[in-house]
Amino acid sequence: MKNKNLVHLTFAFLMLLTGLAEAADPLTLRKTVQRVIDEYPSVRLSRMQLDKARQDIVTAESQLGWQLNAKAGGGHDIGFIGSPADTQTAGVGIQRQLSSGGTLGLSGSYSYEDDAVPLAGFPNPLTRTNADISYRLPLRQGYGNPLYKQAETSAYAGFDIARAGHRGLLTSVTQQVIDLYYGVAATQARMKNTQTAVERAQRLLEFVRSNSRLGLAEKKDILQAEAQLRATQADFESLKTAWEQQRTNLNRLMGRPWDEEIIVAPVAAPEANISNIDTLIAETEANNGDLVRLGAQLKIADSSLQVAKDKYKNKLDLVMTAGTRNGSAPGFDQSDYAATVNIEFQRPLSRQGLKAQVFKAQLDQDIARREMEKTRDDIRYQVRGLVSEITTAQAALAALKERLATEQEKMQETRYRYRNGRADTSQVIQFENELSFAELAVDQQQIELARKQHSLQLLRGSFWIANQLENTGLEVNTK
Repeated sequence: MKNKNLVHLTFAFLMLLTGLAEAADPLTLRKTVQRVIDEYPSVRLSRMQLDKARQDIVTAESQLGWQLNAKAGGGHDIGFIGSPADTQTAGVGIQRQLSSGGTLGLSGSYSYEDDAVPLAGFPNPLTRTNADISYRLPLRQGYGNPLYKQAETSAYAGFDIARAGHRGLLTSVTQQVIDLYYGVAATQARMKNTQTAVERAQRLLEFVRSNSRLGLAEKKDILQAEAQLRATQADFESLKTAWEQQRTNLNRLMGRPWDEEIIVAPVAAPEANISNIDTLIAETEANNGDLVRLGAQLKIADSSLQVAKDKYKNKLDLVMTAGTRNGSAPGFDQSDYAATVNIEFQRPLSRQGLKAQVFKAQLDQDIARREMEKTRDDIRYQVRGLVSEITTAQAALAALKERLATEQEKMQETRYRYRNGRADTSQVIQFENELSFAELAVDQQQIELARKQHSLQLLRGSFWIANQLENTGLEVNTK
């Protein structure tokens, strides 16, 4: 009687656990990943890094904006004719650097001079106004504005690097969630399988006891049935520890209470065409954050090399100015134009440092190219290995389903023979265990296949988080 009460108590506990799980909102993989991404602190920090990197683009582009300069002042000094004079000056100008490397400027100035001792024939006080336009054209060093192009390239590349880091973080977090999600699914499948085994063991025990009361079963049959029930109960208890740990970890990532109930939605492996390996590899390379980062680093190295080579050149600038001059005083007014053309030359006498900069930029290029090739090799091995695992898992699942069908048919036939006295209890227990193992093997293989196929989707960029960057409004037109 005591054993019978224990059986009913255990069965009631299992049914209660199942009821709680079914009452919980089933978690799909997509919903789980989205909740984790929404709660994960590192993802928020990564978005802030993206915003920060985007400001560097604005800063770089502002280098070509107009610059305003102005000055004004006054003083007392010895004037042009050697007598004390009071002076007042003011000037204003704007200039900007062009993407071609030239510098365009506009300026105007005003001056007033009043000599204490005027000299006959010289205008006093004298007022001068000037207006000029100037243009500096680099003919050698600075031609094409490599410094601006480097700043622009580095800014866009920096944003690409930050975005690749953000995508890499999303990918890493999602892969962790995929593994944990399907780990939870596998544990729940084992718990459900164990629950089914307990129900079978209970029915068998009740049937054996009924036969024992009719004199159709021996004491050893009851002991065997009780041992089978206790064994499945022990299996369930051992699963509870793993389940509670997985539930706690997943709830923590989703920002939910540690003991909130979880039940995963029915597992369904996504459809995937894995016949064309080259296409899969190309898609994975296009989505790989490391390759994007290395490509951006290569752009930075290329622009740094151009700047280093430009600094190695002699400086030769053509400077042209044109403007008007006006001087006025009581009884005096004179205006004329002014124009100048100059050539400026500059050459560094020591070029060791410049040679080192060129060599360093070339090394950065080689390093980035070699790392990109290594990353592509890793991708090829990773994709081919995962495709091979998926193919093997699909074949294994088909074989396991065939085995399950056989075990179900065998179990049905054995129960019929047992009820007719042509099979013993130990044989029924053995076949029920084999059926339970076959059912669990199918469930586990389906879960593992779904995990591998979602991992492949994640690598290829076809998993839905590929749209997360666009959803955050962090896209820019990179160059």
